[in-house]
Amino acid sequence: MLLTLLPAATQKHLLDYGARDTKRAASDDNVQGKDSSKRKSEQPSEPSALERTVATIVSYLQVPHSWFISFYVFYLVCSAYWAAQWWSWRQEQPGGQVPDNLFGRIVARQQKADLVLAATPATSMALVQVYVAFGLEGLQTGRRLYEYLCVFKPSKAKMNAAHFLLGFMYYAIMSVAVWVEGSQAIVTTRQQKLVTDTAAQKETVAKIAVGTAFFFLAWVGQFRCHVHLAGLKKYSLPEEGLFRYFISPHYTCEFFLYVALSIVTAPAGRLVNRTVLSSLLFVLAGLGVTADRTKQWYSDKFGAERVAKKWRMIPFVF
Repeated sequence: MLLTLLPAATQKHLLDYGARDTKRAASDDNVQGKDSSKRKSEQPSEPSALERTVATIVSYLQVPHSWFISFYVFYLVCSAYWAAQWWSWRQEQPGGQVPDNLFGRIVARQQKADLVLAATPATSMALVQVYVAFGLEGLQTGRRLYEYLCVFKPSKAKMNAAHFLLGFMYYAIMSVAVWVEGSQAIVTTRQQKLVTDTAAQKETVAKIAVGTAFFFLAWVGQFRCHVHLAGLKKYSLPEEGLFRYFISPHYTCEFFLYVALSIVTAPAGRLVNRTVLSSLLFVLAGLGVTADRTKQWYSDKFGAERVAKKWRMIPFVF
């Protein structure tokens, strides 16, 4: 978000890629003979020292945008790793030693924070919520991997390497976020001291039912958006389905996917899971900036009147 405070000419080097990459778009237009007379008549201003410096640095820190696929592979590997750690974890250690793997140590620390360090001991997700969260997030990641393999067209676009590294950090965090607030339930299950509370069970079932239904609406919606984008002629304006109302409805769906996941994983007595919600705020900040710049790009290329009434990402808000 702080990058938006930089001059517009400098922002484009850090935030724009694909169709919004003005250098690439201009090259493609010239190759196709589009807008050539208009471009020749435009006299670009002399770049500032800051813009030249940023452009030089960024030019050495570019990776193919197609590398996005590695995020989804990475997340699935992380999920498999935590599942294996969970399966092999032994809570009881001889001589009072700490749990025998990283999963166990994280669970133990989270349980201590929930029960001891907090002013008011926090409640835990139910174990079934942990399982459902693992499944839903794995389903989302698997579908994204399928899209990059079978739906999207190969692209020569580049992106900033910093964005690429942030993506890995985000998916590493998400692979923990979907289960860490279930630490008490995980430990309780290993201790075989299960407590049944009819009211809590009903609350858990309601959250899973509502959140899962909401998740699948967004999941299907995002897939349809991606199929539509993949079928468009290069650098044309998407106007079918949710694109009639939003600039970036695939980002809208991403937002609501994580809202749904935070409901599915909400501990007893809470509407949402705060750990998952913090990941949502990260998504909102990153995709919100991209959606805003996409609307500006559409406005410049296709006319402001064609996108003026569309929300960027979140209905009635942004």
